[in-house]
Amino acid sequence: RTSAPAPTRAQAKASEQALTNAHASTPEHAPSPALAPTPDHASPALASTPGHAGRPASALPPETASGRAPRGVLHLVAAPSGAGKDSLIDAARAARPDIFFPIRTITRPADSGGETHLPATLAEFEAQEAAGAFALSWRAHGLAYGVPLAVETALAEGRHVVVNVSRAVLDEARARLAPVLVLSITAPPEVLAARIAARGRESAADAAARVARAARGAPVGPDVTEIRNDGALADGIARFLAALAPPPSAVPPARGASREGAG
Repeated sequence: RTSAPAPTRAQAKASEQALTNAHASTPEHAPSPALAPTPDHASPALASTPGHAGRPASALPPETASGRAPRGVLHLVAAPSGAGKDSLIDAARAARPDIFFPIRTITRPADSGGETHLPATLAEFEAQEAAGAFALSWRAHGLAYGVPLAVETALAEGRHVVVNVSRAVLDEARARLAPVLVLSITAPPEVLAARIAARGRESAADAAARVARAARGAPVGPDVTEIRNDGALADGIARFLAALAPPPSAVPPARGASREGAG
């Protein structure tokens, strides 16, 4: 069998030079189109937000990323039984649709009269409380009361809130849910007793206990506004409305919050 002749030194050198020239004609380290970087090596998911170069919108503080209004004001209505707070709150609900008035959960039947509420047995209430369903909760007059967690959402969204609470939770609310305004509704003991008797929900003993509890004193502090409601209802409503924080310039709706129901 005849073998191919071995290349001469000149032929080998020429072949080597041809390979070198071919390699030099290709751009060195050229990236493939699929791997070509975006300008400044920025991936679409991390495209910078104006004024926050290099930071995704999801990493910005909520108020910066969303452009939402400042935090809302929590109005805590603290009043003894018979002070007329439900009537004042109802009037405020009609006059101020920008405010969130949450529906409280209470361990009493739905048809027991008074404010609109979500009824619950004590076991149901305690299960909800343990699950973190309430922004505030307390016990009074043999009942358990809970303010829904939607209050925290509303405040964070920049919406004002008005809710009827016990004096026992004022300090907790001040610490966790600021800014807070405490609206202390007052009336003389004889007016309280007459109003409690007129609504007919409590026994004589329970009515007397509620009036006695009012004598323990009203809330105090620089964030407290006293509102006397011992005369014409229209006068009390006017004082109550005047004590509310003014409407924000722009208030987005609170997720999971309802405008219906009593505070």
